[in-house]
Amino acid sequence: MSIEENDYLSEVYRPYRQNLYSRYSEAFELFKEFNFFLHKEMTNIPLKNNNDQGKAIVALFVKSLATFQAIFNLFKNYYCNDAKSLTRVLFEEMVNIGYCSKGEDELKRFGSLEIINQIDRIETVHDHFKNEIKEIFFKEKSYEEQIKEQYDKLHDLKIKELFSKKNKPRPITIRQRVERLNSSEIMDYYRNYYKLISTEIHSSPESLGKYFNFDNKGNLIEIYWGPKSEECNIAEIFFTSIIFMRIICDYLFDCFGVPKKEEIDNFIKKSDVLYNKYLIYIDKIYRDKGLIKWIKILRKE
Repeated sequence: MSIEENDYLSEVYRPYRQNLYSRYSEAFELFKEFNFFLHKEMTNIPLKNNNDQGKAIVALFVKSLATFQAIFNLFKNYYCNDAKSLTRVLFEEMVNIGYCSKGEDELKRFGSLEIINQIDRIETVHDHFKNEIKEIFFKEKSYEEQIKEQYDKLHDLKIKELFSKKNKPRPITIRQRVERLNSSEIMDYYRNYYKLISTEIHSSPESLGKYFNFDNKGNLIEIYWGPKSEECNIAEIFFTSIIFMRIICDYLFDCFGVPKKEEIDNFIKKSDVLYNKYLIYIDKIYRDKGLIKWIKILRKE
């Protein structure tokens, strides 16, 4: 039996979930409609077997769609903090799709991350694992052979500025990938959304206040848990996710000619209508809580 099936958690969460769905039912239905459309579009992508760039972009799209679906499932079940964390993952997937679509050099630079990560794994095993584990890991190829093999792969890529002056590979950062996209919209999301969401995903000190209730003298009244500790900001989670998928679809169209822009624009128009409908309610909740109104800052007029 799952943790949510007919146990105390399901009873605690049920009224919160019902209230969330009744309040934002139209947004839930739009999200499902958009997801269904995107899922069908996967079969329309004209991918060729010899197109490595296309395969990387399609794989990233499939991964981003799975993240998009996970955000929906977490939010509808009132696990809003985790849904919010996944919007950060969706942002990264969006950036990676855009970066890989830029050209062959960017695709190779992105692919170099796999080799750099493998070098890190080899060095971690060599430097920190017990001898019996190292004997197994380096049984067929020695540490020196494996490291040389990976460095040879990196050199074969012939990527400019891949190595430091000490001949150490330098992984390309998310910031560098964002800058390469040359998009003010994506840069704004990086500065004003992605970096601030990091406080949640990394359990930074400022993310912990939602678990406590204090009186005006600073005395602890209650420890919040379960639904009381969830911050279910539909603007920050649902509408942001839809915008990220719209940007992903723009890159897909540029690469493959699908999905059609007018179809995506139709979903965005519906999203804008719903956002404006919920705006007064959203503002009231988050003005009272003193939280940043992300979407209102970032959305285009």
